[in-house]
Amino acid sequence: MQIVTRNPRTRASQLLIMGLTALSAAAIAGCGGDDEATTVATTGPTGPTGATGAAGQAQELDVSEIDYELDPADPTVKPGEITVKATNDGQVVHSLVVEAPDGDVQLSQDLQPGDAGELKVNLDKAGKYKWYCPIANHEELGMVGDITVEE
Repeated sequence: MQIVTRNPRTRASQLLIMGLTALSAAAIAGCGGDDEATTVATTGPTGPTGATGAAGQAQELDVSEIDYELDPADPTVKPGEITVKATNDGQVVHSLVVEAPDGDVQLSQDLQPGDAGELKVNLDKAGKYKWYCPIANHEELGMVGDITVEE
């Protein structure tokens, strides 16, 4: 861009404004991105049960919600806080509830086909905890399972 002006002060002001504009644009571009992709960092490769992490450490549990099943339906984790990352790989709206020792924990919003969401649940006691899709009759159609917590 060429700036043509006869007043040196005006030219300097214009150059300063252009420089600040460019710096602002670069800063905004560096801060942008997909919020969902950066919400939770992956802690390692997913094991056969779909969970990562050790007892006492934060764990992740990936679940695919398909019409009408959970995959995996019956994962096994260690005691502690679990971040459940649910992806709707089906063709209809789904959600997810975990019946935890301290009360039910549900996704904050329903998942449209292709959407993903997560919830954090404290499963610090050994046992089996039911999880299911609470929408319509999805649970009865097979979107149900148990998270097993082993010592």
